[in-house]
Amino acid sequence: MTRTTELAVAVSDKKGTGAEPNLRRSADGYSFYLHDTHWKLNKDINVAVGWAAQLGSSISRSYWEVLAYYAENHSGDHVRNMNSRAKAYFQHSSDQLFSVHSL
Repeated sequence: MTRTTELAVAVSDKKGTGAEPNLRRSADGYSFYLHDTHWKLNKDINVAVGWAAQLGSSISRSYWEVLAYYAENHSGDHVRNMNSRAKAYFQHSSDQLFSVHSL
């Protein structure tokens, strides 16, 4: 059974219609929803990711997907640091795109 299949079997959405694709599990086993404003990744780490919604739907979705991958596979400290650095970048950049020119 693949990880996706295991997740689909183990988790049902709030309406009870099947797997919830936005439900993720951190490397430390804590569940979080992709579009929540805060992700609890372990007993000590709670990452505020809601700020990314202001980037626009396609950029924020991509950002959350990438950060979720790291949350699933790396430490909560690493994810918190990445989120903090990305937030600072977008706050101090006049460009809402992440590009070589904006660095």
